[in-house]
Amino acid sequence: MAIQITGANRHAGSSTTASNLALVLAWDLVDHRILLVDGNLADPSAHQTFGLLREPGLLNYLTGEMDLQQVVQPTMRPNLEVITIGKPATQVLSPFDLLKFATFLEEMRTRYDFVLFDSAPILGSSDSFTISTKVDGVIIVAEANHTRYESIISIENYLQDSANFMGIVLNKRRFVIPKVLYNII
Repeated sequence: MAIQITGANRHAGSSTTASNLALVLAWDLVDHRILLVDGNLADPSAHQTFGLLREPGLLNYLTGEMDLQQVVQPTMRPNLEVITIGKPATQVLSPFDLLKFATFLEEMRTRYDFVLFDSAPILGSSDSFTISTKVDGVIIVAEANHTRYESIISIENYLQDSANFMGIVLNKRRFVIPKVLYNII
Protein backbone atom coordinates (compact mmCIF):
# COMPACT_ATOMS: atom_id res chain seq x y z
CA MET A 1 0.00 0.00 0.00
CA ALA A 2 1.41 3.39 -1.01
CA ILE A 3 0.36 6.36 1.14
CA GLN A 4 1.26 10.01 0.64
CA ILE A 5 1.71 12.20 3.70
CA THR A 6 1.44 15.87 2.78
CA GLY A 7 0.90 19.10 4.63
CA ALA A 8 -2.03 21.45 4.44
CA ASN A 9 0.54 24.25 4.57
CA ARG A 10 4.28 24.71 5.04
CA HIS A 11 5.76 23.70 8.38
CA ALA A 12 2.69 21.68 9.35
CA GLY A 13 4.97 18.77 10.22
CA SER A 14 4.27 16.34 7.39
CA SER A 15 7.91 15.22 7.15
CA THR A 16 8.06 14.53 10.88
CA THR A 17 4.71 12.74 10.73
CA ALA A 18 5.84 10.58 7.78
CA SER A 19 9.11 9.65 9.53
CA ASN A 20 7.37 8.87 12.82
CA LEU A 21 4.69 6.80 11.08
CA ALA A 22 7.41 4.82 9.29
CA LEU A 23 9.20 4.18 12.59
CA VAL A 24 6.01 3.17 14.41
CA LEU A 25 5.08 0.77 11.63
CA ALA A 26 8.60 -0.69 11.67
CA TRP A 27 8.50 -1.19 15.46
CA ASP A 28 4.96 -2.57 15.64
CA LEU A 29 4.87 -4.63 12.44
CA VAL A 30 8.23 -6.40 12.59
CA ASP A 31 7.21 -8.95 9.95
CA HIS A 32 6.30 -6.22 7.42
CA ARG A 33 8.63 -4.29 5.13
CA ILE A 34 8.31 -0.50 5.21
CA LEU A 35 9.76 2.06 2.82
CA LEU A 36 9.84 5.82 3.40
CA VAL A 37 10.32 7.86 0.23
CA ASP A 38 11.28 11.53 0.43
CA GLY A 39 9.37 13.13 -2.42
CA ASN A 40 9.48 16.65 -1.02
CA LEU A 41 11.36 18.63 -3.66
CA ALA A 42 10.85 21.92 -1.81
CA ASP A 43 12.25 20.90 1.59
CA PRO A 44 13.64 17.34 1.73
CA SER A 45 14.49 16.13 5.21
CA ALA A 46 14.46 12.31 5.44
CA HIS A 47 18.22 12.18 4.97
CA GLN A 48 18.70 14.41 8.03
CA THR A 49 16.10 12.62 10.15
CA PHE A 50 17.69 9.21 9.63
CA GLY A 51 21.31 10.37 9.34
CA LEU A 52 21.61 9.24 5.72
CA LEU A 53 23.20 10.68 2.60
CA ARG A 54 20.98 12.93 0.47
CA GLU A 55 22.40 11.34 -2.68
CA PRO A 56 21.85 8.96 -4.32
CA GLY A 57 18.07 9.05 -4.13
CA LEU A 58 14.73 9.04 -5.88
CA LEU A 59 15.58 11.69 -8.47
CA ASN A 60 18.72 9.78 -9.47
CA TYR A 61 16.57 6.72 -10.11
CA LEU A 62 13.75 8.53 -11.95
CA THR A 63 16.18 10.22 -14.34
CA GLY A 64 17.83 6.88 -15.13
CA GLU A 65 21.19 7.64 -13.54
CA MET A 66 21.02 4.75 -11.06
CA ASP A 67 19.29 1.46 -10.40
CA LEU A 68 16.77 0.98 -7.63
CA GLN A 69 19.16 -1.06 -5.49
CA GLN A 70 21.61 1.86 -5.50
CA VAL A 71 19.13 4.40 -4.08
CA VAL A 72 17.54 2.37 -1.25
CA GLN A 73 19.28 3.03 2.08
CA PRO A 74 18.93 0.90 5.23
CA THR A 75 18.08 2.34 8.66
CA MET A 76 18.59 1.19 12.24
CA ARG A 77 15.44 -0.95 11.90
CA PRO A 78 15.93 -4.07 9.76
CA ASN A 79 12.45 -3.79 8.20
CA LEU A 80 12.60 -0.05 7.42
CA GLU A 81 14.39 1.42 4.40
CA VAL A 82 14.52 4.97 3.09
CA ILE A 83 14.88 6.51 -0.34
CA THR A 84 16.10 10.07 0.02
CA ILE A 85 15.42 12.83 -2.52
CA GLY A 86 18.72 12.56 -4.37
CA LYS A 87 20.28 14.94 -6.85
CA PRO A 88 17.91 17.61 -8.22
CA ALA A 89 16.95 16.91 -11.81
CA THR A 90 17.54 19.95 -14.01
CA GLN A 91 16.39 18.47 -17.30
CA VAL A 92 13.01 17.21 -16.04
CA LEU A 93 10.12 19.57 -15.32
CA SER A 94 8.30 17.17 -12.99
CA PRO A 95 9.95 13.83 -12.22
CA PHE A 96 6.65 12.46 -10.89
CA ASP A 97 4.98 12.79 -14.30
CA LEU A 98 7.44 10.35 -15.83
CA LEU A 99 6.33 6.84 -16.75
CA LYS A 100 9.25 5.60 -14.69
CA PHE A 101 7.54 6.92 -11.53
CA ALA A 102 4.48 4.73 -12.18
CA THR A 103 6.81 1.76 -12.73
CA PHE A 104 8.66 2.65 -9.53
CA LEU A 105 5.39 2.66 -7.56
CA GLU A 106 4.31 -0.72 -8.91
CA GLU A 107 7.65 -2.29 -8.05
CA MET A 108 7.61 -0.78 -4.54
CA ARG A 109 4.10 -2.12 -3.92
CA THR A 110 5.36 -5.65 -4.63
CA ARG A 111 8.52 -5.32 -2.51
CA TYR A 112 7.11 -3.52 0.53
CA ASP A 113 3.98 -3.81 2.63
CA PHE A 114 3.86 -0.05 3.25
CA VAL A 115 5.34 2.69 1.06
CA LEU A 116 5.10 6.12 2.69
CA PHE A 117 5.67 9.23 0.57
CA ASP A 118 6.63 12.46 2.23
CA SER A 119 5.73 15.37 -0.06
CA ALA A 120 5.48 19.15 -0.15
CA PRO A 121 2.18 20.85 0.82
CA ILE A 122 -0.52 19.75 -1.60
CA LEU A 123 -1.92 23.17 -2.50
CA GLY A 124 1.51 24.67 -3.09
CA SER A 125 3.03 21.93 -5.24
CA SER A 126 1.91 20.41 -8.51
CA ASP A 127 4.33 17.54 -7.81
CA SER A 128 2.40 16.67 -4.64
CA PHE A 129 -0.85 16.65 -6.57
CA THR A 130 0.70 14.36 -9.21
CA ILE A 131 1.85 11.95 -6.50
CA SER A 132 -1.63 11.98 -4.92
CA THR A 133 -3.19 10.71 -8.15
CA LYS A 134 -0.87 7.70 -8.26
CA VAL A 135 -0.80 6.45 -4.66
CA ASP A 136 -3.42 4.41 -2.80
CA GLY A 137 -4.27 7.13 -0.31
CA VAL A 138 -3.45 10.63 0.94
CA ILE A 139 -3.11 11.77 4.55
CA ILE A 140 -3.11 15.51 5.22
CA VAL A 141 -1.18 16.96 8.16
CA ALA A 142 -2.76 20.10 9.63
CA GLU A 143 -1.15 22.31 12.23
CA ALA A 144 -3.39 22.98 15.23
CA ASN A 145 -4.35 26.63 15.72
CA HIS A 146 -2.68 27.50 12.43
CA THR A 147 -4.25 25.62 9.52
CA ARG A 148 -7.59 27.10 8.60
CA TYR A 149 -10.66 24.90 8.29
CA GLU A 150 -11.30 26.41 4.86
CA SER A 151 -7.91 25.16 3.69
CA ILE A 152 -8.78 21.60 4.68
CA ILE A 153 -12.12 21.82 2.84
CA SER A 154 -10.31 23.25 -0.19
CA ILE A 155 -7.82 20.36 -0.17
CA GLU A 156 -10.61 17.82 0.21
CA ASN A 157 -12.43 19.33 -2.78
CA TYR A 158 -9.18 19.52 -4.74
CA LEU A 159 -8.54 15.80 -4.24
CA GLN A 160 -12.15 14.66 -4.49
CA ASP A 161 -12.15 13.23 -8.02
CA SER A 162 -8.49 12.35 -8.41
CA ALA A 163 -7.22 10.81 -5.15
CA ASN A 164 -8.26 8.70 -2.18
CA PHE A 165 -8.41 11.12 0.76
CA MET A 166 -7.77 8.96 3.86
CA GLY A 167 -7.92 11.57 6.60
CA ILE A 168 -6.21 14.30 8.58
CA VAL A 169 -3.53 14.29 11.27
CA LEU A 170 -3.82 17.20 13.68
CA ASN A 171 -0.27 18.12 14.58
CA LYS A 172 1.30 20.43 17.18
CA ARG A 173 -1.77 20.49 19.43
CA ARG A 174 -1.16 22.27 22.72
CA PHE A 175 -3.06 21.66 25.91
CA VAL A 176 -3.82 25.14 27.16
CA ILE A 177 -6.19 23.98 29.90
CA PRO A 178 -4.45 22.62 33.01
CA LYS A 179 -4.10 18.84 32.99
CA VAL A 180 -6.15 18.50 36.20
CA LEU A 181 -9.24 19.85 34.42
CA TYR A 182 -9.04 17.14 31.74
CA ASN A 183 -9.39 14.43 34.42
CA ILE A 184 -12.66 15.81 35.83
CA ILE A 185 -15.64 13.80 34.68
